[in-house]
Amino acid sequence: SQAQQQDLLTGTGGGGGSTNFTFEKKWGRYGSGNGKFYYTHSIATDSGGNVYVTDSHNHRVQVFDSSGNFLRKWGSKGHGNGQFYYPYGIAVDNGGNVYVADRNNHRVQVFDSSGNFLRKWGSKGHGNGQFYYPDDLAVDGSGNVYVVGRAATGVKVFDSSGNFLRTIGSYGYGNGQLISPLGIAVDSAGNVYVTDVSKRQVQVFDSSGNFLRKWGSKG
Repeated sequence: SQAQQQDLLTGTGGGGGSTNFTFEKKWGRYGSGNGKFYYTHSIATDSGGNVYVTDSHNHRVQVFDSSGNFLRKWGSKGHGNGQFYYPYGIAVDNGGNVYVADRNNHRVQVFDSSGNFLRKWGSKGHGNGQFYYPDDLAVDGSGNVYVVGRAATGVKVFDSSGNFLRTIGSYGYGNGQLISPLGIAVDSAGNVYVTDVSKRQVQVFDSSGNFLRKWGSKG
């Protein structure tokens, strides 16, 4: 949930103080069968606790229950609707729709929770509505979609239909500027957290794209 995500970002649990993590379970091993992976990249959960994993080099999404039992999968290598060419980031909105950053196809694809293709947007490039190897994405409570890629400049924001809204950040080393944005998350208040792999830092923006704070350095 977004609240749990915020707990991880701030290092607090529901009751405050430091979070102590305890190992519970694991699943998966190398391969191409159900429940096996070849380069797991990103993970997301829905409101029912189901787990969605981008199995990048198998060019698919796999879905499990919270105990790790395989439920379903979709996708194959290709460029058509519902196909992937190295899926990376994944997010689930409040309605259970699944958004995937289809990295080497330079697009975002959207599916229902059963894996049925709904829509897509994007093409290769640096213009509004275009992507250059998108790595990760996040969805806020209003259904807006935030997309980043280490080879791109800034965070591109879209509504749930794929209409371009705005760009957050620009290329550079100052506050609110990004060099290689790689990961992204949005909390329940709509604040946007971006990891910048080249600058070794996290930057935080409000939902309008105003810089709030940052932390981290090389070390």
